Amino acid sequence: MELVKTTSEFVEIKSSHARKIVWYYKKNIDDCFNYHTFLESSKNKLINLLKFLSVNHPIKYNLKMEVTYKRPHLDNSSENRAFKTISKEIFTDTRIRNVIEKYFTRLIQEEDEYIGKGSGFTLECIDGLFLCVYKYTPMGGSSYIKLPDDIRNKKAVINPQNTDQQCVVDRWRARRSRNKKKRRPMCAGSSW
Repeated sequence: MELVKTTSEFVEIKSSHARKIVWYYKKNIDDCFNYHTFLESSKNKLINLLKFLSVNHPIKYNLKMEVTYKRPHLDNSSENRAFKTISKEIFTDTRIRNVIEKYFTRLIQEEDEYIGKGSGFTLECIDGLFLCVYKYTPMGGSSYIKLPDDIRNKKAVINPQNTDQQCVVDRWRARRSRNKKKRRPMCAGSSW
C-alpha cells in the first residue's frame, strides 16, 4: 500500500477468486483539483494497462473515482463520495480509447449531477481512481445450469439441457412445428 502513496501509476491493491477479480488504484499524488485534468493525466496509463490485461483473454472492467467534499463554513463536514461506471467488456478488437473517453464523460456527468442537486458541498480533493478488472467468461453453448426447484417450477426460464450444439436449431424446429397449426400468410417485410 506504500507504493500507492508514492506513484502516479495504477497499482494492484487486491485480488480475489484466484485472480478472476483484480483491483488497481491510482492515487492523486499531484493533488490535482480539476476532474478533467486528473482524468486526462490518468488516461494513457489506464489505456495501456487495459490493453495489457486484455491481450490473453477478454475482460470486463469498471471505474470508480473517489473524491472528498466538504460544506463551506462548517468544521468536520468532509464527506467521501464515489462516482462509478457500469462494467464494460473489452475484447482484443475493442477501441479502448473511445470507451475510456465515454466513461470519463460519464464520471464527470455524475459529478455535475451531484453538485447540481444543491447539496451545498464543494470539492475538497480528488482522492484517486479505482479500476476493477474481471476475467470475462460469458456462458457459451451447452451451458445448462441446474436450477433450484422453485425457479424451475415457475417455467419462466429457458434452460434447455442438450447433449449437442443444436439448441438453436431445436428451438427453431419446435417453434416451426407449433406454428404449422396456426399458419397465416406471410407478407413482405413480416417477421416471426
